[in-house]
Amino acid sequence: MRRFAPRGVWGVAPHKQHCDRLHTPSRKPPPSPLRSPGVNIVRVFRVVSIAEATSFLLLLLVAMPLKYAADFPAAVSVVGMLHGVLFLAYVGSVYFVREELGWSWGRTLAALVASVLPVAPYFVERRWASSPASAQSGAAEAVGAGRAGG
Repeated sequence: MRRFAPRGVWGVAPHKQHCDRLHTPSRKPPPSPLRSPGVNIVRVFRVVSIAEATSFLLLLLVAMPLKYAADFPAAVSVVGMLHGVLFLAYVGSVYFVREELGWSWGRTLAALVASVLPVAPYFVERRWASSPASAQSGAAEAVGAGRAGG
């Protein structure tokens, strides 16, 4: 009596499929549209950061008083939805801009925590969202100015 090996997908024995998966070179994932040459991810992050902080302030300082003082709850619905979309865009852009700006995990976490504070994204945009080259040259100029003055 002759025994046949079980066949898997495409007529290849299951153990052969497993071995082939282990020895095939890994494929690179397709490039993200945010990392295409025409898109400056740092600029996108800066715009989203300002928009998110502004929408949060509008929600707190305009829409909420309109809801409770003027009995106009539609303001919170509209501004709240806009702020929610911008909040998600901010969190996602922090992930994409992290590598570009050379942020540590601690700074990345701080930028994420900043998203729940009303004016903190302004600080993140102004202080941390500069390109690494300009940040390093600015630090070098500050050190040089300190030595020249002292």
